[in-house]
Amino acid sequence: MKRTTLILIFVTLISPVFAQITTAVVYRSNAKDERVITFDGHQNRRVSGMGDVWVSVMESRIDDIYQSMKEPVYAPGYKPTPYDVTGKWTPKTPIILGVAYARKENKYPPRYTVTSLSKNYTAYMMSDENSAVEVVGMGINKSNLNEYRFRVIENDSTELIPWTTPTLEQKHGAKHTYGYLGKFYSPGKEVTVEVVNIKNYNNRDGIVLNWRSNLRPAIHGVVGFIHGKGANGVPLLSLNKKSKQSILLNPDSVQSINIILKDHQTVPYNIYWVQERSMFRATTDTICIGAGIRDSIFGFTSQYYMSDGKYRLLIYPIGTKDKNRESSIDFTVQGRSEYKKGYTVLQLLPYLLLALLAFGIYYLFNKRRVRNLGRQKEMANLKLGSVRAQLNPHFMFNALTSIQNLMNQHDAAGANHYLSKFANLTRQVLNATSKELISLEDELKIINDYLQIEQLRFGFIYSVDVDKSINVANTQVPAMLMQPFIENAAKHGIAGMLHAGKIDIAITKQENNLMFTIADNGKGFDAQANVSAGFGLKLGRERIALLNQIYKSQLIKLQIDSNATGTTIIITLTKWF
Repeated sequence: MKRTTLILIFVTLISPVFAQITTAVVYRSNAKDERVITFDGHQNRRVSGMGDVWVSVMESRIDDIYQSMKEPVYAPGYKPTPYDVTGKWTPKTPIILGVAYARKENKYPPRYTVTSLSKNYTAYMMSDENSAVEVVGMGINKSNLNEYRFRVIENDSTELIPWTTPTLEQKHGAKHTYGYLGKFYSPGKEVTVEVVNIKNYNNRDGIVLNWRSNLRPAIHGVVGFIHGKGANGVPLLSLNKKSKQSILLNPDSVQSINIILKDHQTVPYNIYWVQERSMFRATTDTICIGAGIRDSIFGFTSQYYMSDGKYRLLIYPIGTKDKNRESSIDFTVQGRSEYKKGYTVLQLLPYLLLALLAFGIYYLFNKRRVRNLGRQKEMANLKLGSVRAQLNPHFMFNALTSIQNLMNQHDAAGANHYLSKFANLTRQVLNATSKELISLEDELKIINDYLQIEQLRFGFIYSVDVDKSINVANTQVPAMLMQPFIENAAKHGIAGMLHAGKIDIAITKQENNLMFTIADNGKGFDAQANVSAGFGLKLGRERIALLNQIYKSQLIKLQIDSNATGTTIIITLTKWF
């Protein structure tokens, strides 16, 4: 049996009806091509709250969907992060409607929503790669089969299968029977499968399978609104001309534009605005100015065409940027007027002299102020260098003590291995302490190497969790800021607990703050005392105080909570992003 893994994929779907963050939880094998079954539902998260979550399982393991419907269970001692789920996954309806299809090269078909009365049906933009599609209802079984009816509609106009009782099937490794609604493959067409509980009409759901490749948005007209002309628009594009043409715009006169589209309620559009390269512009800029658009009229204002140049409006069905499904309109912006001069040089001369005098006074005052601040910063840097100089030998001593334990145990192989790791760690520490700021990526390497060496002495386990929204390679942090506190957790927190000891490190982003959390399940200490918790903790506190003298607009806050069951240290780098 192929090894299974669990991955998380985050997709943001935006529509005019609602904006949501959709998470896909996928149980899959290591194969790039396989058949999967996708289900819609909801799940609660600590940060974002309740959100739409779709779950995909391997077709051969259809019963895995029931695992997602159980409450999450955490390992003993594990502290959930803000991004962990706080409740079980709940299907969108008791029908537990699922779609089985072939997934190629780890790609999933684009999805969007179609509104049917008070319900939103999930729609899939299928292709030939997805092969034949099966629709199942895992919530339909022997006991409730007669309560359900389903029908199949083609192109929102022809009823292929009238309201019918589903059949039961037991395939794909299922331990029990489930509702089977059919297998579909209709190139160039759209198939809608609707299911309803005849005893409770509110319990209904549907799936839209869209194989239509001719979904190019149809543009019926372009209307401009002129400054001072009221609400009456002026046609900017003649639809009678088949040749490609560029619409000439003057932003001083055309204050807004409306794009008239053919009705497309069942297929929302994404609209992009592209500013082309030119001799005055080195790059092409593209922004999304409309997502999930269902209206037949889309408008935008002159803020998007304030400067001269060539622009292009691109319109796609949601979830794709396929050129075969693209519609575009070219615009040329020119003739923007310049501000006319209102005053002569002689009229402006008194104001210029007054401004120069004010600037001279400000310059002299600010020069003295900058000199004083420079002296203060220089003294703080000297003290900070002294603290870093103390931190190096203290750090090296602790690391060498761990390796000495191996040598005393006559474990030559282990000692050689960790001596090599220590040599690499020494080089990293020397490089780091010669700089005030290093990348978060380098800081994490130092922490991991140090913790592996400390495990030799104390036998604890540890974890390092980094928020995925943080770019560790491009985020700069004070060098070895966390190390004294991690050392304190290992040496004074969980020492003597062996494998029962645990250190959890979490690096998270909250708004524009960067937070380091170091937690252990040790015996704790008096957080108000300055000596009982070790020399490293004292150095860490002194260093933060000196850093706050230098970076006064980005203060570093230290919070220590300690009791008999463990210690949690939170370092907050405010306004860091």
